[in-house]
Amino acid sequence: MTLSKFTVTSNLDPNVMPKGGIWCFIGLPKRGKTHNSARFNPSSDRSKTLYIDLENTILRFPQHSGTKVLPTAYYLPPKRDKLDAAGKKILNSKNVPEQEIVPLTQRGYCINGEDKPLFSIREVVTILKAASANGELKEYESIVIDTVDVLQDLIEAHVINEYNKEMKSVQGRLARGLGEIGERGTGWDNAKKLLLEILNDIYQIAQRHQLELIFLIHSKTTTQLPDGKSQRDPAIRPSTSLTLFGMVDIIGYVDRVSTHKSDGDDDYTVANGLQYTVNFKTYSEELTGGSRFEHLVNKIVPFSYKEIKKEYEQSIKTNKEGESNG
Repeated sequence: MTLSKFTVTSNLDPNVMPKGGIWCFIGLPKRGKTHNSARFNPSSDRSKTLYIDLENTILRFPQHSGTKVLPTAYYLPPKRDKLDAAGKKILNSKNVPEQEIVPLTQRGYCINGEDKPLFSIREVVTILKAASANGELKEYESIVIDTVDVLQDLIEAHVINEYNKEMKSVQGRLARGLGEIGERGTGWDNAKKLLLEILNDIYQIAQRHQLELIFLIHSKTTTQLPDGKSQRDPAIRPSTSLTLFGMVDIIGYVDRVSTHKSDGDDDYTVANGLQYTVNFKTYSEELTGGSRFEHLVNKIVPFSYKEIKKEYEQSIKTNKEGESNG
C-alpha cells in the first residue's frame, strides 16, 4: 500500500473559472443583492436559480418573475392544536391538546389574495435532499440563501424558545436572550452550531451537483475604528463569520455606482444611470472581501456571473500576454 493510491491530483483547466463556487455577497439594504443574485448563474436565467427567500420579497414584485422560490419564515414547522370534526380541541391522555403541523398554505403568507406556501428551513433542507436524490436539481445552476443574518435571527429565537419551554416545565427562570442560557456562552454556541449545520447541509447538496451557492448577508452601518478608519462588517455574529468565511470561496461587497453606460449593458447590470457592482478588494478596512479565485482579487466587477467569469478569464489572458511580451 502506497500513498499515491489514495491521493488525488488537481487537474482543473487553469484558463477557466472553476464551477460550483461558494459566494458570499455583503451589502446594505436596497443595493441590488436580491435582484442580481436571483439571476446569478452561468445562464443569467432566473429559472435556473433556486431561491431560499427568508425575507419573503421575491414573490411580491414583478421584476423577479420566473425565479423559483422557497419562501421561508421558520426554523421548525409551526404547529397548532388539533381539532375534531366539531371544532373542539383533541386532548391526549394527559389532558393536553394534541398538536399538528400547520399546512404550508395556511401559515399566513398571502400574495395578491392567494395563499402561498411558507416553509421552515428544516423543511427546505429536507426538500433539497429529496430533490438531490431524485435528480430534480439538474435543472438548476445556483442556490441562493437570502439572507444568512435573517436565518441567524430565526435560529436564535428558536434556541431561546426551546430553552424557555424546558424552563417552564421545571418552573425555572426564563431567558430573554442567548446570553442568559447556560454558562460560558452555551446559548450562543448552540445557535451557531445550528446555523452552520443548516448552511453545511445546503453546501454539501450544492457541491454534489456543482451548483453555485450564494450566501447573501446584510452589512452593518459603518463604524469608526480607533485609528480613524471606517469598517463595514457583516450583520452576523463575529465567531460565526470567522467559520463561515473560512467555508466560502469568495467574499464581495455589493453596491451600485453612477455610470454613463446604457440600460441593459454588462449583462443587464445597468439601469437608470446606475450599475450594480461587486467589490473583491481586500486592502480596504471598510469592505469585507477576499477571494480564492486569484484572478478576481482586488477587482470591482459588474454584479453578474457572466461578467465575473469574463473578468476572470480575461485576466488570465492579459497575464499570459504580459508574460510573453516580457
